[in-house]
Amino acid sequence: MRKMIRSLTVLTMITLLVACASSDTEGNGNNNNNTFGDTTSSTDATSNTADTGTTLVTPDNGTTQPPAQTPLQQCQGAVNCLQACVQTQNCQDDACYAGCQTTCTQDHPEGWALYMEIETCLQTACAGIMDQTAMQFCALAEQASGGACFQQASACGLQGGAGNCNQLTTCIYGCAEGDANCQQQCLLQAGKQGINDFDAWNTCLSTACNQFPQGTPEAQQCIQDAQKQSGACFAQTDACGMATGTGSATCKDTLICLIQCAEGDTSCNLGCTQAASQDGIDQFNTWNECLNTACSGIPAGSPALRECVTAAQNEGGACFEATSTCGLYGTSTCAAVDACIAGCQDYNCLYNCLYSGTPNGQALFSAWNACLSDACYQPGQPCQANPQGPECGQCQGANCQTEKAACDADGGTAPAPSPFMHSFDPNASSSEHLMRAYENARVLIQRTPFKFYNPYN
Repeated sequence: MRKMIRSLTVLTMITLLVACASSDTEGNGNNNNNTFGDTTSSTDATSNTADTGTTLVTPDNGTTQPPAQTPLQQCQGAVNCLQACVQTQNCQDDACYAGCQTTCTQDHPEGWALYMEIETCLQTACAGIMDQTAMQFCALAEQASGGACFQQASACGLQGGAGNCNQLTTCIYGCAEGDANCQQQCLLQAGKQGINDFDAWNTCLSTACNQFPQGTPEAQQCIQDAQKQSGACFAQTDACGMATGTGSATCKDTLICLIQCAEGDTSCNLGCTQAASQDGIDQFNTWNECLNTACSGIPAGSPALRECVTAAQNEGGACFEATSTCGLYGTSTCAAVDACIAGCQDYNCLYNCLYSGTPNGQALFSAWNACLSDACYQPGQPCQANPQGPECGQCQGANCQTEKAACDADGGTAPAPSPFMHSFDPNASSSEHLMRAYENARVLIQRTPFKFYNPYN
């Protein structure tokens, strides 16, 4: 047990020390108690003469004692010593580790005693645990807020945080895939309950789906199914605050929500899926997975991927049925779509109008909108400077007449473009927005703790 706890503290918990030392003034080792050459005005106790700063100071003869260290500084000194020794020696066995321990015990006796109080506490709190990963999670939890060893860890600057499971998972989703250091920092910000709930969720998914190779479509489907209300891990998912399918949003609602999330805003992405009904999230996952399959191997963010995603959703495309089932096609003509958008004041209205269109109506409207954006709404162009000004209207009238005529012909004469649509965002309803939703969803669905979370390689 002692060996397992020590390995954890040296190789995983030590990283918190740097952050604590940089933010905690008690732990920065800086004692501004300098008196040599002091020129501050003061009053002499015997002559009442002002000190001009020329008073002679007896040189240090080597007997001056260094400033006393706080317990936190003492403990951090011992931990820093151990970390440096293990790294310098590249310790791979118990003998090397024991040698570093002996050295640091001798060099930092007070700090080492404080450090050992953490290990003594953890030996009791995590007694009986033999699995190394389970031991690591236990030690992290017990040193975090609410843990049995939080007080001892705090005295050494190695305490964890107080975040819940949802915050922890959201943080981990925001890490680059395979970034173990980022994942570890997320864990160090969580409290005991958050870590334990995350461990239970992650372990359940791993157990339920370990028969499938990680990253395969079968594994992803298994993970999705396990987290549904009837799935093997729904209880753990719900306890972590990550349950989806318990809201009322449709597939289309979910997509519109994701379109409005900034790129990389994991919290927003998760909120969109958590607001969905079970049918809504199932249909959305089917749509997203169809596009992943149809456009696999094409680099993210490339024009080729945008073209593939668009083609796959068109009539005759591989994902036309999934797109229709998601509610992303309706019966409105291009002219009707434009008339609907003219009365909108927010994105939800705008995209609901757009997705009410037929495939042809949407294509014609998007082509017209894209032309106007390119011709009039780029930096330095009239509508970018003043969307409501006469110059903007003149620019719109002088450009994109072919695209407007095509939209007018699909359902009758249409009104002028909605000022809101262009002044609010000239790219609204553009393929870039749709791609952002697709990319957000692809990252969210493909990245699961079971697939990419590997605690402490």
